[in-house]
Amino acid sequence: MNINFGLSSIIPILLISSCYSLGMMWFIFSIITTLIYFIIRFICKLLTFPGSYSLFFKYYSLYDYNKDILYNTIKKLKVFRQLDNRNSQAQIQEAKDYFTLQHQIFEQMKGQLNQQQQTYSNLLSNLMELLLSQQNQQLIQNQSNNIQRFFDCYLDKLLKINPIIRPFKSDVLFGTLEQFRHEILLTNPNASRHIIKYKNISIDCIHLANNRLNRPTVLFCNPNAAYYETLYKNCTWIKVYQDLKINIILWNYCEYGCSTGTATPTNLIESGIFVVQYFLTKFNIKTLGVHGSSLGGMVAQEIAYKLKLSFLIADRTFSSLGQVATALVLDLSIARFLFNCILNWDIPNYLSFCEFRGPKLIIQDQNDEIIAYKAQLQTGVVRQFFTNQTYSPLHSYFNLESKQYMDFFFSQILPKTETMRFSQSLKILIHSQNNQELYQDLKALLTQIEYCQNQFLAVMDTNPTPEKIALFFGSCFMFNQKIAKPIGKIRNDTRRPLEQHNSQFKERHEHVEIIVNCINKIAKNFSQTQQIQRLRQRRNQKYIDYLIAVNCGHNGNLDMKEEEEFKKYFLSKLIMGAQI
Repeated sequence: MNINFGLSSIIPILLISSCYSLGMMWFIFSIITTLIYFIIRFICKLLTFPGSYSLFFKYYSLYDYNKDILYNTIKKLKVFRQLDNRNSQAQIQEAKDYFTLQHQIFEQMKGQLNQQQQTYSNLLSNLMELLLSQQNQQLIQNQSNNIQRFFDCYLDKLLKINPIIRPFKSDVLFGTLEQFRHEILLTNPNASRHIIKYKNISIDCIHLANNRLNRPTVLFCNPNAAYYETLYKNCTWIKVYQDLKINIILWNYCEYGCSTGTATPTNLIESGIFVVQYFLTKFNIKTLGVHGSSLGGMVAQEIAYKLKLSFLIADRTFSSLGQVATALVLDLSIARFLFNCILNWDIPNYLSFCEFRGPKLIIQDQNDEIIAYKAQLQTGVVRQFFTNQTYSPLHSYFNLESKQYMDFFFSQILPKTETMRFSQSLKILIHSQNNQELYQDLKALLTQIEYCQNQFLAVMDTNPTPEKIALFFGSCFMFNQKIAKPIGKIRNDTRRPLEQHNSQFKERHEHVEIIVNCINKIAKNFSQTQQIQRLRQRRNQKYIDYLIAVNCGHNGNLDMKEEEEFKKYFLSKLIMGAQI
């Protein structure tokens, strides 16, 4: 849900105005403070929307793309430089197709080529003429050698340029967004590019028709450092949807690539809504859902909720930007307060996920290296489910979602003092350097506590805080509902290792008993809450919250097993649920 309040925009004005009336020293102080304020705003925007800065792409992606494609091109060129029996017809045809596509891309970019690209384009045109006219091997080899000499010279110059000034001094051959965009259009006959005008901005979109135009379509919302041009090349989600014969809409956010405007959460959401409405009307789409990854998950949830789309997929995303800020700064709530004062970007997107009534799915990684467990969407949904809190700006400024959930946990599940003892005992056990045999026995038992492949000890990692414990068990009961059996097994099976090791390690016995007893109390009290009783009744209904766990990191691609699990769920729950 998009809730705005504008304190951040008036702070600098109030500060300078107040200090000006107090004297010159205060006025200078206010100027310096305001300068620091805007520097912090810049840093926050850079971290939140890095792709909105063209230099980010040039420094962190363009050179690598250029180098990788160059080396691959040299590898393909070797086929023509060594036209003999060592190369099969399949290899020769593959190389021909590769250079044919390159030639088509450079032809499409005529008038936009830099000096190096123009030189290579001319050399490539000569090679293509020889290949198409089926000239003798010697002529083809000679031209291939000419291209190789050009590459050698280009590489020599490129490597001599200081990496810091490389984006300004080097003319890249490959890897530009324009080249990737032309590749998408040339390799997908049913693809079309759309520049959508919204207010005073332009949004750059690609429509990939993998089936009939009125078939199910998904709008893909990118991570914060991605463009649709690079996403198509590197992200397996595109292939997954193509395999499912789902039409795809790719788009660049405001200030990304060829899209104009200013990148802010509100602008991204509003322009995304306009993009959806445009394609719904233009192609008469009956079933359109949205898939958002990382930052795109926030955008996707807001769009799906506001437009009541057919389905929603939130992929490794967060519950709100403010909670990410808190997690990044030592779990200090003041970080979220300052984030709101400076930028006012803390949209509670977890509410939109909860209130979206269509088929929906959360994809999450328990070891996400970017978004901490307590800031992930799954835990935001759990907080809201058990507290059913009414959102206000105070929640963002004072991190009240966490406070209200912990108040619920301490009052209904496990008292605060016992929770603290549980946390300390678990931490001692995890960090224990002695009695490894006892630890391994208990670790094997505790690992059995999981929900959707999120294992207890893996989530706790080395810092089992009370809030992390409370969120994990809340998630177990919300997403799993099959936790009683493993917890009962733990209660029974812990007797054996305790009896075996008690005489040797009496100091650990108390901690182990605290852990086991607290887990039993948590399981018993959670199962008796009104929320869980209602959820058990709701499990027979059509629309339910669901979670799939993956193990590929924040930016990684799913493996084949995870892809198949997603495809099965997508076809059986999301598409069927949307069409019923």
